[in-house]
Amino acid sequence: MANDIEKLVYRRGQRWWLDARTFRDVDGGREPLCEPGRTVATSDRSQALALAKLRIAELASLRLARQTKGIERGMRLKDAAREWLIFLARDTDLENATIASYEWATRWIIILMKENPFLHELTTLQARNLRTAASKAVSKRTRKPLSSRSQRHIVKTLQLIIEWGQTEGVVPSGLDVVAPALRRMRVRNKQTPYFEPVEVAAFLEGMVDTAGSITPAVLLTYIWAMTGARRTGARGLLMTDLDRHHGVVSFVCNAWRPIKGRELGHRSVPLWPLLALAVRAYRPQHNLRSGDLLCPAISKKGRECMISDVRPLWRQSQARAIKILDEAGIEHSLNKHRITPRALRVAYASARVQTLDRGEPVADRTVAYEPGHQSKQMLDRVYVRIGKSVHRTRRPVVEFRLPSGQLPGEGLFRRVLGDAEVDLISALETPVTGDALMALGLEV
Repeated sequence: MANDIEKLVYRRGQRWWLDARTFRDVDGGREPLCEPGRTVATSDRSQALALAKLRIAELASLRLARQTKGIERGMRLKDAAREWLIFLARDTDLENATIASYEWATRWIIILMKENPFLHELTTLQARNLRTAASKAVSKRTRKPLSSRSQRHIVKTLQLIIEWGQTEGVVPSGLDVVAPALRRMRVRNKQTPYFEPVEVAAFLEGMVDTAGSITPAVLLTYIWAMTGARRTGARGLLMTDLDRHHGVVSFVCNAWRPIKGRELGHRSVPLWPLLALAVRAYRPQHNLRSGDLLCPAISKKGRECMISDVRPLWRQSQARAIKILDEAGIEHSLNKHRITPRALRVAYASARVQTLDRGEPVADRTVAYEPGHQSKQMLDRVYVRIGKSVHRTRRPVVEFRLPSGQLPGEGLFRRVLGDAEVDLISALETPVTGDALMALGLEV
């Protein structure tokens, strides 16, 4: 065997090459014998013989796999991961954030596997070892162990790469070495906390007090609370999506807001009086054109972009909300849980399901439609939760009121818009449409 390999190794200048043309059927040929991580062939004969032995064994394994398993070509894990990510970016409609999460998972796979095996040679033991390594891995960013969801995401990504490899002919059909490892992985779901309407109102009031005006970040928070929109859905709203004449906020796919999964691509949510007041107090301060983002931020290069982080303002606002509720002597959970856009989404769905539509209880289908779901299963399982108080059961509008009975931000609204306009709009029992404003003698 050693003599046979010596016959296949030859010198080209100062470098050693391998003549593997006998393995043309598995893409063998004249190849430079490079050390791992190098692009230049080695000049050491003993090193060249060792590399040639490994390469011949690899080509022989590929030939055997092609003959017995029916694969068209061999592909190592790193190359397969790279090709799979390119496939996701070019040939699928996945969001950039989703592709980025898969890229994050593939980096962890390569780190934890420590070797670069062929896809068709992966075993169930290697998949289980990956699961064990992921359970012990520590995030560099948080310096904490990876969550159970992240661990499962890493192992699931390896399964998706193998499934893609089957369609490309680099993995034999029917190979599923990852399923046994996934079967024992359980994701510990943390239920999104539910906040009472008075807690949401105090949070919005605290945000207005902290910011001092209706800034883009403040209006964005009102939109999350009064529409039940997803994080990106609200951030990507344009001025044209706010239809003041028909009294709706339209969520339409655009360059800023891609469609997420099975989310409804085009839906409308009523423009409730509280949100209408926030928008009317916001418009005079921001001269936005019709195609601009409704809640824009400015990047370091001076370009318009979506708001990326509201956490500093939200932390101050939550501290202010705790003070407001403590002074009113109301029990709350703001000391235990942090308010997030998803928590506001839950609060909206819980408030919306208790409203009336033309004197009758609002349909569950309507409540599921407004946050972007196609069925009410998610509504029943995750979103709708009724707290200690029954929120505005006999009124057909969604609103959050402070312990004093005022709307959050009402003091600022009165300073900007005037007492008469605030009183007229806040007394409406329908979404704020152009006809309703004209009937009240107000500008649309």
